[in-house]
Amino acid sequence: MNVKKFLFIAFSLLNFLSYGQINDDFSDGDFTNNPTWNGDAAQFTVNASQQLQLNSSGTGSSYLAVATSLPTLDNTEWQFYIKLNFSPSGNNNARVYLVSSSQNLKGSLNGYYLQFGENSSNDAIELFKQTGTASVSVARGTDGFLASAFTIRVKVTRDNNGLWSIYADAAAGTNFSLQATGTDVTFNNGNYFGVLCNYTSSNATNFFFDDFIIPNIADVIAPTIVSAQAISSTQADVQFSEPVTQATAETVTNYSVNNGLGNPATASLDATDFSLVHLTFSSSFSSGISNTITINNIADLAGNQITPNSTTTFTYQAPVTAQPFDIVFNEIYFEPVAAAPLPNAEFVELFNRSANAMNLTGWKITDGSTSIAVIGNVTMQPGDYLIVCKSSDTALFSSYGNVAGTPSFPTLNNDTGDDLQLIDNNGQLTDRVVFSDDYYNNSTKKNGGFTIERIDPDFTCDNRFNWSASNDPAGGTPGKINSVKGIYTDTTAPQLLRVYPVSPTQINLTFSKVPDAAVASLTSSYSVDNGIGQPISVNISNYIVSLTLSSPLQNGIIYHVTVSDDISDCPGNKITGPLSLKVAIPEAVTAGGILINEILFNPKSGGNDFVELYNNSTKVFDLKNLRICNTDDLDSIATNYVISADEYLFFPGEYVVLTSDVASLMSFYPSAVEENILPSTLPSYNDDKGTCIIADYSFNRLDRFSYTSSMQYPLIDDLNGVSLERIRFDRPTQDVGNWHSAAANVGYATPGYKNSQAANEITSESSFSAEPEIFSPDNDGYNDVITFHLNLNETGYMLNAKIYNDAGQLVKNLVKSKLISPNDSFTWDGINEKNEKAATGMPSKVYLPDCVSQAGETSIPRSYLTVRSGKHPLN
Repeated sequence: MNVKKFLFIAFSLLNFLSYGQINDDFSDGDFTNNPTWNGDAAQFTVNASQQLQLNSSGTGSSYLAVATSLPTLDNTEWQFYIKLNFSPSGNNNARVYLVSSSQNLKGSLNGYYLQFGENSSNDAIELFKQTGTASVSVARGTDGFLASAFTIRVKVTRDNNGLWSIYADAAAGTNFSLQATGTDVTFNNGNYFGVLCNYTSSNATNFFFDDFIIPNIADVIAPTIVSAQAISSTQADVQFSEPVTQATAETVTNYSVNNGLGNPATASLDATDFSLVHLTFSSSFSSGISNTITINNIADLAGNQITPNSTTTFTYQAPVTAQPFDIVFNEIYFEPVAAAPLPNAEFVELFNRSANAMNLTGWKITDGSTSIAVIGNVTMQPGDYLIVCKSSDTALFSSYGNVAGTPSFPTLNNDTGDDLQLIDNNGQLTDRVVFSDDYYNNSTKKNGGFTIERIDPDFTCDNRFNWSASNDPAGGTPGKINSVKGIYTDTTAPQLLRVYPVSPTQINLTFSKVPDAAVASLTSSYSVDNGIGQPISVNISNYIVSLTLSSPLQNGIIYHVTVSDDISDCPGNKITGPLSLKVAIPEAVTAGGILINEILFNPKSGGNDFVELYNNSTKVFDLKNLRICNTDDLDSIATNYVISADEYLFFPGEYVVLTSDVASLMSFYPSAVEENILPSTLPSYNDDKGTCIIADYSFNRLDRFSYTSSMQYPLIDDLNGVSLERIRFDRPTQDVGNWHSAAANVGYATPGYKNSQAANEITSESSFSAEPEIFSPDNDGYNDVITFHLNLNETGYMLNAKIYNDAGQLVKNLVKSKLISPNDSFTWDGINEKNEKAATGMPSKVYLPDCVSQAGETSIPRSYLTVRSGKHPLN
C-alpha cells in the first residue's frame, strides 16, 4: 500500500468534513489541471515520486501559484510536505505563500508566507506578513531547526482572533510539535496560494513539495450589493458582499445612476479591499436627493455574476459645518454592573438635535485623559441616536441601534465622573458634560447598573438637574428615546459665594453656578478697591474665576472685590446677592483670636448640633485645616475633624456657624444667616456635658469650652433646641457666668448673628456699677442678665457678693471667695437660692459684705447698690 497516499487520504477526509479544500498530491502527474498552478511552469515538474519538484538551471527565482479565493482567514488550517536537499541559506531558500492578493509571488502583494532558510546557521521556520514589497515577521520557530538539509511536514492554523500557530514534524509524519505563535489581523482574505524558490545553480533541482491541503471554500453564491455611499459631490463607493474581478468591477457601463447622472466616468477596484469599487461621475450629485444605482455583469472570483439590474440608493448631503450643540451627549453609562440587564460595558449615546445630517468622521470624544475616541465614517440623520463604545464592545450593543466602536474609548471614572467633551472635526467644542454620581439625582440607583439620561436635549447648558437615573426597566435606553425625556428650565440665578487670594497677585472667585463667559471673561466685569482697579486677565474654570491683579495685595489691608451685575449663567440668569465681597491676605491664628461663641449640644428631634465661632481679633484668618474637637475624660483630644478642606476667610467681628446639615439648621432656625453657615463635620457632643475645642492643624488649642446642661436657664421646661450663648467676649470662655440660654423670642438660638444674651463691655469708671440698671430676667432676649462690674486699683482681692431684698432677706449668694482681677465682673439671671424666680417689683440690693485684699485691707466698705427689677415683670 502506498503510505504517502494513505496519509493524504486521511488528511483529506478529516478536513473535508469541515470545509471544502484544494488537495493536491500530484498523483495525476500534472500540476497544470485540477487544480491549475500558474507561474514559472516551465521550471517545475512532477517527478517519479509524484512530488512537485523545481526543475531549473542556473541561478534564479521561480514560483507557482494556485487560486484559492479565501473570503476570510478565520479558523483556517494549511498542511504541506517540504524537502530541501541542502543546507538553506540567504541565497538558497523557499517560501510557501499561505495567502496572497496577487498571483505573481515575485511582485508587490499583500499576504502571509512561511520562509525556510536564511543566512547563518540559525535557520528557523518563520512566518512573515508582506505588505507590498515589505515583509515583517509575525512568528518565528526554533533556531537551528532547518540548519541542514531537511524533510518535514508543516501545519499552520489561524483562529478568528488572528492568532497564528506553526507546527512541524521533523520526520514528515503527523506528530506535529508547536514551533511558534504570533498574532496579526492586518489581512483577512486572499486569492492565491503558492511556492517560491530562490536558488543558485547547484540547487536548481533540490526543492520538493507535496501533499498540499489548502483551504478553499467552494463559491457558488453570486455577489450582491451591500451598500452605496456618496463620498463627495462626484464620488460614490459601492460595497459588494465579496471580492469581485477587476475586469468586471472597472467596466463603467456596468453601473448606471438615475437623475441624469448615467454611467460613471471611472470605476476603480480598491487596492486592498477587492469588494469595494470607487466610482467617479462627471456631473455633481444634488444635495439631499436620493439616487438609484443599477448594476449588472459584476462577477466574483469564481465567475458568479450579480443578479441582473440589481439596485440600491445613496444620497449626497452637502457638507454642513456643525454648530455647538448640534450633536449632544444624551445618555452615559459609567458604572456598569454585571448583573444588570444592560451589557456590562461603558458607553455614551449621542443625539442629533439639528435639522441637518452630520458626518462624524474625525469627531472626538475625550474625558481629558490621554485616551481620545475618534469616531469613524458615521452619518447621523436629524433625530438619530448613536451609541459610542470600545471596539471590542460593539457586538454587545449592535441590537440596540446604531453603534460606533473606537479602540481608544476613554475609561469613564466611577463615582467621581469625568469632564466629557465632544469635539468636531474642526476642533470646535460641540458639547460638554462634567458629570458625577450627583447626576443620577437618585441615591438608590447611584451604585451602578443604571445610565444617566438627559431630560431635555434642547437645554444645552450643563446642569446636573437636567439629568436623571434611567427609569427604564433595563436600566437604560441606548439607541432610543430617553425614559426621562421632558422639558427642563433653569431660573436659579448665580451668586458670588466667596473670594480667596491664591497669591498676592491672584484672586479666585467662587460662584454658585458656572458663569457664562460672554461677560464673566471680561476684565471690565471686576474691580478691586484700595487702588488696584480692574484685573489684567481673567480665567474661567467651571465655578472658579481667577483674576490676575495689576499690583499685589498688601498684608493687613482688607479689600473689596466687586463684580458686574451683568454676569449671568449659561441659561441667562443674572447674578443676584452681594456683588462685593471682602478679601485679604490671611494671617496665622493664635489663641484668643477665634472664640467659641454659641453651642447647641441638645438639638430638637431630627436636628443637628452646631458650634458658632467669633473672630475676636483685628486680623483675617483662614479656617482651612483648622480643627474642631471633643475630649475624653482626661481632657485629651478625642475626635477631631477639619473645619474646612477649602479656603475660607474669617474676618474681624464676624461669625461662622459649623454644622453638618445646613438645610436642617435653617429649617429649625429660619432667622439664621445662611451665608455665615459653613458645612462641617462635628464631633459628637453629649446632651448632659462635654468639651468643645478649636485647634490649629497641629492641635494647638485656640479656644476651649466645657459645658454642662445645668448651665442652661433652669426655668426653661424643654431644653431641646436651646443653645448656650456667650455673654461677653472680654470674659474667659470657661467662666460659667459668661454663658446663658438663648432667648425665647429668637427661637432659642442665634446661628450666624449676634447673640441674644450678648452684653457690651462696661466702660464705667466707678468702683462698682451694673448694666443694665433695670433688667427683666424672663429669657425674652431683653435685659435677661445683669452684669456687675468692679474697677479696682490693685490686684489680689477676694470677692464675696450677695443679693438681698428690701427686707434684708438673702435672695442669692452670687460670689463666694473669688480671687478677682482689678477689672472684673459677675452676672445674675434673676434666679434665687431655691432655683426659682426671684420676687418681682421690689428693690433688691447687691451687697458686698467684704472685698478684702490679701493683706487684710478692705477696698470697698460694706455697702450696697440698689437695682430695680420690676420694669418687665417676671412671669
